Amino acid sequence: LAVLIHYLLFGYHPFSGQWVGSGDSPDQTELIRKGFWYGGQNSSIRPSQNTIPLDVVHPEIKRCFLQCFNDGHTSPHLRPTAEDWHNALQVAINDLTICGKVDSHHYSRSYGKCYWCERKAKLGVDIFPGVTIPTISATLPTTSNQVTNSINYIPVNTINQPSHSSQEPKIVLFTVISILTTLLLYLVIGDMGIILGLAAITFFVIKNIKNN
Repeated sequence: LAVLIHYLLFGYHPFSGQWVGSGDSPDQTELIRKGFWYGGQNSSIRPSQNTIPLDVVHPEIKRCFLQCFNDGHTSPHLRPTAEDWHNALQVAINDLTICGKVDSHHYSRSYGKCYWCERKAKLGVDIFPGVTIPTISATLPTTSNQVTNSINYIPVNTINQPSHSSQEPKIVLFTVISILTTLLLYLVIGDMGIILGLAAITFFVIKNIKNN
């Protein structure tokens, strides 16, 4: 369950990253067996340049991942339950806020800043591109003529422009809903709930590919 949630939130397997051990990197099955993931203290896997840091998610989500892949690696009874994940995700959703610079960026208030803007500045790639929110100057005109001139010279294309955000915000919303729905189905009908959740996600992906 934790691997599935990690896939949905980050887009890649938790037992992947930059190999820093001796020799060639083992295959993923061996990495899992040894507990080598990018968030492990004694792991031979480290975050790569493109790895999204665990710190950007809500602390409750991070705690669940650490509890599962570190404490619960050899002790399954220590891993978070489906209910634990549900509660953590709900807290994380309530903590989300919208970036003040790009309308398709959402981030956790607990992180304190927009990671997606940071990532774009560092790597030059915005994986959630959207419409840049214009900055409004706080300087006020001091005379009536300046007020009139300011109004006359406002660029037309900055007024009442509709938002043309890409599909990423919808995908993010669908991802969150899919996780919660899958957890709910898992609690109600067991393993079959995960299968149904994955089927719904697959249907959504195929539908979007056809539409694009």
